[in-house]
Amino acid sequence: MCLSLGTDITPVSGSDLFFGFGGIAVDLQKPGTIMVAALNSWWPDGQIFRSTNGGASWTPLWAWNGYPNLVKYYSYSDSLAPWLGPNYVETNPGTLQIGWMMEALVIDPFDSNHWLYGTGATIYGGHDLLKV
Repeated sequence: MCLSLGTDITPVSGSDLFFGFGGIAVDLQKPGTIMVAALNSWWPDGQIFRSTNGGASWTPLWAWNGYPNLVKYYSYSDSLAPWLGPNYVETNPGTLQIGWMMEALVIDPFDSNHWLYGTGATIYGGHDLLKV
């Protein structure tokens, strides 16, 4: 897919766009795959968007299902980073958040399934991008 110069590929618009963007990643193995992190969006969770068609459409990591209910399209564990949970133990994965103040976001140039992003707390990541 080729978008012309001047094409708006912003993942959200209107009242849903209350933040800037702090990280952007491209998949060198899969042209047209882009990810972008919301900056200064921390409630009810940070947000990361992914497009597989050059920004023509986007999929978020979570969405509202009638306030205050969220549909999380991700799973989470802090078992390998115990300093993130209360009292340094594994916490309820249903209450964990993807983070906030995300400034760094990358897709491994050699493995389209592997991605990492950074927040003020730590470096997060996964090996699950190709599940969708």
